Amino acid sequence: MMLLRGLALTLGLSIGAFSFAQGKWVKLAPFPEPAEELLGAAATGKLYVFCGLAPGWKPLGMVYEYDPAGDRWTKKKPMPLASHHVAFTEHHGKIYAFGGFVLPQAGPPAWVPIDNAWEYDPASDNWRALAPLPTRRGSPVAVSAGDKIYVIGGATVLPGATAVHPAQPHSSVGAVAGASAARSCRAARATSAWWRNTIRPPIAGAHPGHACQARAAPWPRACIKGAST
Repeated sequence: MMLLRGLALTLGLSIGAFSFAQGKWVKLAPFPEPAEELLGAAATGKLYVFCGLAPGWKPLGMVYEYDPAGDRWTKKKPMPLASHHVAFTEHHGKIYAFGGFVLPQAGPPAWVPIDNAWEYDPASDNWRALAPLPTRRGSPVAVSAGDKIYVIGGATVLPGATAVHPAQPHSSVGAVAGASAARSCRAARATSAWWRNTIRPPIAGAHPGHACQARAAPWPRACIKGAST
């Protein structure tokens, strides 16, 4: 539910400044589908809402675009891999997705961490696979700062386990993944060797805080690199 409150805050900050200055809430068009564990990112003047989680921890993989000017929701192509607790951030008009959880292929419901990385282009409504993260993790945070993207923290399985159960102990990832525009995007997307080690956070945490967002100067290009434990 924290993510839903974060989404509501994002919507509140993205509409007219006069509403925020007066400390008032404005009722907007309702979200088209009931869901929890929604995540969002802003790009090119619009908001994009991803993921969603149904009963039994079934990821919905939904994608919706919200136009603040017209107070209107538009359904987009679904995520190429339905997952939840994915890290999203925007760069140069595109949105990047890292990690997350999926259901196990067999057995009772649980959270299986993944290493997928994706680029979503709102202009064409298309997804493109990037080089995978070197560490499978769910619930990290992705943030852009200067000319880089950082993917921080997350949760993964304990040794010998194949999935995470939120009510049971699991391992926090003490890793920071960065993204730079200084090298070839083609090479970065071709191999996971692009990922490099960066400084670790002082405390490894599985849910380091989805409100930790920063924006600096736009990047000239979009390339991905990072780090693992």
